[in-house]
Amino acid sequence: EGSLRALVFRTGSANWTNVESAAGTVPLNTLMFGAFTFDDAATPEARLFTGTFAAPLSEVSYSVQLDGSGAIDDDAGADVYAGNLQRAPTLSFKGTIARYGVIKRPVQPYELRTLCEAAMHSRDIQDCNVPGTVLLCEPYGLGPVIDHSGMGNGGTITAAVAAAHLQLRGTTRQE
Repeated sequence: EGSLRALVFRTGSANWTNVESAAGTVPLNTLMFGAFTFDDAATPEARLFTGTFAAPLSEVSYSVQLDGSGAIDDDAGADVYAGNLQRAPTLSFKGTIARYGVIKRPVQPYELRTLCEAAMHSRDIQDCNVPGTVLLCEPYGLGPVIDHSGMGNGGTITAAVAAAHLQLRGTTRQE
């Protein structure tokens, strides 16, 4: 079992926003939905949520929840790290990521519940493509990743171990 962590870097060496869930938040061998929200105008700025097939989406208990200060760093040329931190290459990520998305606007709790349902029950990734989505992908090991948001923000997965893609429950959406 493990925890979730999210960082938002700001100008300065130690001014980042940092949230980490309590130990044991992420159970082993369980399909899970995890979400990180950030609103610079809110207190707290950052929140983490999890949900599984057996447990509805809810906010986690925290071991760390620190709001940052200063200007938020420009991320236009930055990489996105999911699954592990760039500075911790010797710590292995013990999981498989089925879908990954970035929504660039405030997201309400009811929207997170809807996204959790779509991410875990629908085979059609477009069911997760809500307004404001700027990156939406289904990573398949190493190599190029197609951005299904329509924003053209695909990239390349590096330093990962290729694994069979997770088979999600549900049915393909009928038009």
